[in-house]
Amino acid sequence: MKTVTDEEFGRPIGGSGARPQAVSSRLARSGRVLLSPRAGWLVVGILMCVAAFLTTHLIGAKSLWLDEAMSARIAQLDPVDGVRATYATPTPGAMALYYLILHFWSAVSRDETWLRMLSAICAVAAIPLVYLLGSRLIGRTAGITAATVVALSPFVVAQGQQARPYALVVLISTVLTLTFYSAMKSGSLRIWLLYAAVATAGMYVHTTVAYLIAAQGGVAGVDLILFRRDSSPTIARRATAAAIIVLASLPLAGQFLVPTSAGLAWIGPSTIRKVQTTMTALTGGTTLLAVTGASILAIPFVGWSWSRRGRGLEFSILIAASVAPIVLELLVSLARPMFIQRYLTMAVPGLALVIASAVELLATWRPTVGTTATTPSSRRSAMVRVAAWAVIVVLSLGSVGAVYGPSPEQWRTAVEMVGAEARPGDAVIVYPDWARVPFDYYASRQPIFREITPVFPSIGWGQYLPDKGPSLETSLSNAKQTGRVWLIYRSGDTVPKDDAKLLASFVSCGTIQSENTFPDVRVVLVDFPATPCHVAK
Repeated sequence: MKTVTDEEFGRPIGGSGARPQAVSSRLARSGRVLLSPRAGWLVVGILMCVAAFLTTHLIGAKSLWLDEAMSARIAQLDPVDGVRATYATPTPGAMALYYLILHFWSAVSRDETWLRMLSAICAVAAIPLVYLLGSRLIGRTAGITAATVVALSPFVVAQGQQARPYALVVLISTVLTLTFYSAMKSGSLRIWLLYAAVATAGMYVHTTVAYLIAAQGGVAGVDLILFRRDSSPTIARRATAAAIIVLASLPLAGQFLVPTSAGLAWIGPSTIRKVQTTMTALTGGTTLLAVTGASILAIPFVGWSWSRRGRGLEFSILIAASVAPIVLELLVSLARPMFIQRYLTMAVPGLALVIASAVELLATWRPTVGTTATTPSSRRSAMVRVAAWAVIVVLSLGSVGAVYGPSPEQWRTAVEMVGAEARPGDAVIVYPDWARVPFDYYASRQPIFREITPVFPSIGWGQYLPDKGPSLETSLSNAKQTGRVWLIYRSGDTVPKDDAKLLASFVSCGTIQSENTFPDVRVVLVDFPATPCHVAK
């Protein structure tokens, strides 16, 4: 049986009457410059340099937002307390491994830039692995296309600038798919055990990696049913890997037992509009969404082309890495809303491969077979690929500028203002209580806050938030005795009616001395008279 080369992707063999050997030789010569291993890795090196610049540019300029501050706070705890803290969150156990990695990383520094550099490194490190995955599944030119998509993706660049686990998810999802492909090809027990280890690590970096694992498990199961029904050793190896993954994931089962109202209640229902907005943010913009959408529509034609050449396994892995995890999460979100762009990060490498496969299909497609074209097929293929790369580069770089916009939550500015105008003996109330985490990150660094009393939540500066503490009503009653109180609100949060009434009554007892509004943060200074005032319930 003749082995089909990467350059022959999508091309009918011998369709022009030429001998297969002649076709293969001609195509190899035409693609030598673009497809040689040395040239491919050179391009990957350039992409890594570009990605390194994009992800580190102004990486420390923005204030930490709420979730980043939570990363910094949990990473500050010792490993045992850090793991316990992850199980006290609304999603028990989620990201435990990421927090553990960040703990050792932050031992060098707790500065915003250093905390975020871990994500930047992960984003850059994913590029050569995406190239390697694309080269194995499709071909070297497709690997370059996929690597280009990931390197310049506004979404990946944005995640590479945050102290959150999503850049690491891009990296580990690529490793997971590479390992899965190797395990399916070789069938070695050692590789399947390695796959189980990577899958387990991925779920503890972020539990949404489970959707990718589920999709790949489906591929392995269908493959057994269709092609390896009587292969007992093969069944045993895959069952062993599956058992390890299931057992290792049991400590994460608590996430599905937590009521939706206490977990991801802030995520709205998965309406058509919400899905469109989420996919636009994931792909990096409206034009890039159109490119991705067109590539997804080309999947049936890619599948037809690959199946004709015995590449059904590769096509199945492509679907399992891209569309399948998104569909699975969308189906779950119909009952338990969680469909947001960062929870779909595990599908980013797969979507890059979908775009790459569509480009290769277009580059190797012949509109006419058996006729003499004015432009040699090899030259046309090269022109299509170069044009596709140019489009990807222009669209991506045109959208990536939005990554460097203003910080969505200006906690650093708010704390600096309070620190500059505060007096010893002042009190601070941060509402809601969990918004204290980003405020505390900056407040605990300023000496003036050692002389300012935190009354809600009532814990010392630099301490981790307890599960429970004095109620808001009790804290407000105590705060009136201090004279001047700084009220720090996180804007955009829905305030329960009872809390809103308490806060309004509290402010009405004093005189507002100043009021400042920053992006997503509001700061109000209230001065209370010596005469006590009752806070209404």
